[in-house]
Amino acid sequence: MHRFAALLLLLASGVTASGALSPARAQEVREDSLAAISVSAARVPLPTPEAPARATVLSAESAQEAGATTLAEWLEARAPLHVRRYGPAGLATITVRGASASQTLVLLDGQPLADPQLGQLDLSLLPTALLGGAEVLHGGGAHLYGSGAVGGVVSLRSPEARSPLALTTSAGAWGRRTLGATAHASHLTRVGRWRAMAAAETEGADDDYGIVDPSRLDGRVDRRAGWDRQRRAGVARLSLEGARGAASVTAWGVDAERGLGGTDSVGARQWDRMGRLAVAASTRRGPLALGTSAAFQSGLLRYASPFDLGTAQATGAAPIDDTGRTRVASGDLRADFDARTWTLSAVASGARGTADHPSLASGATDDRLGFALSAASARGRLRLYPALRLDHHVPAGGETQTALSPRLGANLRLARGFHLKSSAGTAFRMPTLNDRFWRPGGNPDLLPERSASGDLGLAWASGTSGAELTVFAASTRDQIVWRPLAGGVWSPVNLTRTRAIGLEASGRVARTARLFSRDALLDLGAVGTLTDARDRSTPGARSFGQQLRLVPRWTASAWGGLEVARLARGGLLRRTTLRLDLGVQAVGRRSTTDSGSLALPAHAVVRGQVRLWREIAGSRLALGLAAENLLGARYEVVPTYVMPPRHLRGSLTLTL
Repeated sequence: MHRFAALLLLLASGVTASGALSPARAQEVREDSLAAISVSAARVPLPTPEAPARATVLSAESAQEAGATTLAEWLEARAPLHVRRYGPAGLATITVRGASASQTLVLLDGQPLADPQLGQLDLSLLPTALLGGAEVLHGGGAHLYGSGAVGGVVSLRSPEARSPLALTTSAGAWGRRTLGATAHASHLTRVGRWRAMAAAETEGADDDYGIVDPSRLDGRVDRRAGWDRQRRAGVARLSLEGARGAASVTAWGVDAERGLGGTDSVGARQWDRMGRLAVAASTRRGPLALGTSAAFQSGLLRYASPFDLGTAQATGAAPIDDTGRTRVASGDLRADFDARTWTLSAVASGARGTADHPSLASGATDDRLGFALSAASARGRLRLYPALRLDHHVPAGGETQTALSPRLGANLRLARGFHLKSSAGTAFRMPTLNDRFWRPGGNPDLLPERSASGDLGLAWASGTSGAELTVFAASTRDQIVWRPLAGGVWSPVNLTRTRAIGLEASGRVARTARLFSRDALLDLGAVGTLTDARDRSTPGARSFGQQLRLVPRWTASAWGGLEVARLARGGLLRRTTLRLDLGVQAVGRRSTTDSGSLALPAHAVVRGQVRLWREIAGSRLALGLAAENLLGARYEVVPTYVMPPRHLRGSLTLTL
């Protein structure tokens, strides 16, 4: 950390008076500032300092600056939260304010993205190249979005290409390689502007890096086997933007295969597939705005172990080859009415989720309806954000559940650039299809998990600089836990009670300047969390009062970037830009047992990156070199999954 700070000071020492960047680059800096526009916090566009709760807004450019290639890497590098990663390409899930992965709702273009069988999303499956931006709403969001938004909401946007064609390729250690392309076209007609966009990426790696076993005295390095991965993903979008409205249709697809360790003869593998088709339309008539959206999503997850059945039968191992399929259809209708000092929003939504798996009872479905009312009122320096949502869930074979989720948010402008924000309310999470219908042991009569939470924050923003400090508290009851029954059968019950209190902090400074007679941008930022999340279920039990398993007490990320541009004039306008990025991510101690008797130690990982691009008459050629885990730390995010040691990755991008 001290070396990191010293290097940033050294880079800043040559900065002199204020200068200017290109208009496009300046806009990218504004989009990624702490005063960026948030939609997730109140369902209406708001500068983040004026929102009722903490919202982290991330632009697509920030993913490139962080060197993130997946959603998991992006969020852990730039947002105040924790990502549990089971290896470099294994399952990756999110933890916000101590809540579990199934208690954090993930949306894509406003519609839920999680698997209805598991209730969570594997963040490693989504490449950042196919995302146009992300928002994280910290704290309960059931008052706007319904079930699952207990710890927070991650709202993703499909990409919007700005150039006719872009080609990207990269290569790195242990067989890592990627190839991607993005194309965009637009045409103006009498009814409006049509836009078409398509993007695709293929990625693979062997990930057979060596691991030193610290318990061995000879220092032998064992090479990982059976952890290869391949992923193909694509998105296509057609939209129409008219004078009074807009409409779009978007298709998404991900196809991934990965090894879960083992040899060629006996080992485990997993296949993940997801397809999604979404449509949206909106129009405005004076103060009234109307909108609708719908999505159909189909998913497949196959697990095989061992995958060589002949060898498995010869050795006596019991082979497994199960395939689960899920389908989700969802939609909503929205109406917003804008007056001078207030905005009223109404949303009606519905969805049906189904799952088919050899271990699930037939007819595993979940139907749900929701209706939400929210308002934003401005009275002088005070803004109020009341909201109320009613959800009605009808699980097949189970008892119908109804949940009412109120929340009140407030924002007070203390002085120029300073805002005090606060919110309080309730949230809930319905049981997953696995919880209800797994055979044997599923419990169709489970109650929803319920949570009450509140937070208080102070935000400051000035141009492209800002800071925010938030304290929060949450209490969750009827949390679902799988417990052993007679005969070795496990079954879920509403048992656990948890309590979480903590703090979130973030800050960023971005300044344009002159560095050694060149246009320059200096960008510094940091985020961090303190989380005290404890089990409050059974007094006298060994787990009572202990920090929740795998929830770190603290996390911290800091980054710095220096961008220097040189403008040359001749027959063509030419701009050459060099950018240096340095970042560090640190995670505190994590208990690996409910009693807290065992734990993973804290770790810190440093990465660096240099990028050079040349712009000539609208085209751009970019070269990049990234160094991951610069200090060679040996660390595990979850037990037994050792992350990669020091390695390099190079990239080449051509934009026309």
